[in-house]
Amino acid sequence: MVVWDPAQYLHFSDHRLRPALDLLARIGHPAPRLVHDVGCGPGNVTRVIADRWPEARIIGSDISEPMLDVARNSYPELEWQTIDVRSWDPPEAPDVIYSNAVLHWIPHHDETIRTLFRSLAPQGVLAIQMPLSSYEPSRKLMAQTLDDLGLLPDLRRKLDEPDVVPVDHYVDLGLELTPHTDVWTTTYRHCLSGPDPVFEWFNGSALRSVRQALPDADRERYDRAYKTALRTAYPMRPDGTTILPFPRLFMVLTNS
Repeated sequence: MVVWDPAQYLHFSDHRLRPALDLLARIGHPAPRLVHDVGCGPGNVTRVIADRWPEARIIGSDISEPMLDVARNSYPELEWQTIDVRSWDPPEAPDVIYSNAVLHWIPHHDETIRTLFRSLAPQGVLAIQMPLSSYEPSRKLMAQTLDDLGLLPDLRRKLDEPDVVPVDHYVDLGLELTPHTDVWTTTYRHCLSGPDPVFEWFNGSALRSVRQALPDADRERYDRAYKTALRTAYPMRPDGTTILPFPRLFMVLTNS
């Protein structure tokens, strides 16, 4: 299991918030009573959800206790739960299940999506966002650097497997569940600053599983090599910014 660092994740909180807000904006439920933010992380998006529906019961949940500790300390007025979404069975049917940048961590997550949708109340909405970064240079170089250094061949092969499959698959999955299926993609172009910002971005997310699997000495070697590769793939502009194109998949499924 990945050990999360909330501070590292929040280092780019303004950039990471954008797709979360775009997903939230597409939820058309007028007055939900019960909203679950599944995989809430440090809780900053849960707070935005609570502002949108002040009359609703809002529950933020995550499997990561370090993330939940930050959420509880930052937003003690909200409700927080520890859950594993793979086995989660809500005791009351939610009107909205919101899942931002979570389900791609679950291999073969189609059945999880089906289970979440079937747990909704009538007229309920399941809203999902997942990164499409498996196909990007950052991910390919993450795996290639392991190969170049002769490290963790099993993990290297796992990195070659996409977290999220082609988009039409999710259209078919959504239509299997409901005719009210809304699936789209967006590529954000994040203007990052500072030294090795693309490395720092992924060190708050996908790179953590790689670095945590490496012994200290190999981790230092890996970091140096991966940073060098990223600087070539994502060069710094003369103005000091580095552009990170980042595609994401969105699904909004309404139970009606």
